[in-house]
Amino acid sequence: MKKQALIFRFKRYMAKENWKKTKTGYSSGIVAGVLNGLSLMILLPAIVSLAENRSVLGLSFWNWILILLVVGILSIILDFVGQRVSYIGGLGF
Repeated sequence: MKKQALIFRFKRYMAKENWKKTKTGYSSGIVAGVLNGLSLMILLPAIVSLAENRSVLGLSFWNWILILLVVGILSIILDFVGQRVSYIGGLGF
């Protein structure tokens, strides 16, 4: 017998709308994680731009910091909303 992850075994005890909220929360967490990784990748050209005092890929240091700020804020918002929706779905268990 193939073992399933615990969350999928509990699916049968959850109402459809609560399962949908839980999946939405997980998906939001995945996207927030990708945005966190992207913000780490943005640090490299920002540091190079600061260290060499030149633009990297056509953007200055402050432009890279602005992009980092936007991506970071999006990640925080998505993570917050995703966790909230996921908890609400999990409470429906």
